[in-house]
Amino acid sequence: MPLYEYKCVECGEITERLRRIESADDVTQCKMCGAQSERIMSTFNTGSGRQSKNEKDKSAGSSGATGVKMEGGSASFIGGEFRNLQTGISLAKGAKVSIKDTKFKNVAEVIKVTKE
Repeated sequence: MPLYEYKCVECGEITERLRRIESADDVTQCKMCGAQSERIMSTFNTGSGRQSKNEKDKSAGSSGATGVKMEGGSASFIGGEFRNLQTGISLAKGAKVSIKDTKFKNVAEVIKVTKE
């Protein structure tokens, strides 16, 4: 069964639920306040999860992965969420990033600028 995310219309709490595909859009109750929750578009992590020994030592308690790695260019992040990462966005000097209404939960380093 797929994992879906639902957002409470009252308190904004986001919860995950395993559901059958045919039940994915069914309204559900918020686990926090009991109000109606509706399915939202889920975000995903594009990090590889690979890390050196030194990175593992620094990332105790987090996945150690990087959500997005930019080597140049530009990108916009609007209304997304990054969770359980060592680094949310890693970008090389000169790369441009715009962030609006984006949440970072349990992210050790939100933005990391590299020399490359």
